[in-house]
Amino acid sequence: MELREWMLKKLKEILESEQQIDGDMDLVHYGLDSLKTIAFIVELEKQLGISFDDDELLLENFSTINQIEKRVTEKCMQKNREFSMRKDNA
Repeated sequence: MELREWMLKKLKEILESEQQIDGDMDLVHYGLDSLKTIAFIVELEKQLGISFDDDELLLENFSTINQIEKRVTEKCMQKNREFSMRKDNA
């Protein structure tokens, strides 16, 4: 399962909805509120082994699935770079 597909599945579970989600539509339109946003972020961090800094936890960074996918991809790439650097220095 690809990242975007997995994220959409998890988001629909949290929203308790089967509605199609447009990548550029504000997720508030689908019922995403602050508590559900936190639940989704926690799920992303837990399942993907990434961590968002406090200054990144702004609603505008998590307002559309496209923005979330971009942030998560950046975090995963950063994690891989850090792992590679540690491995090279071992």
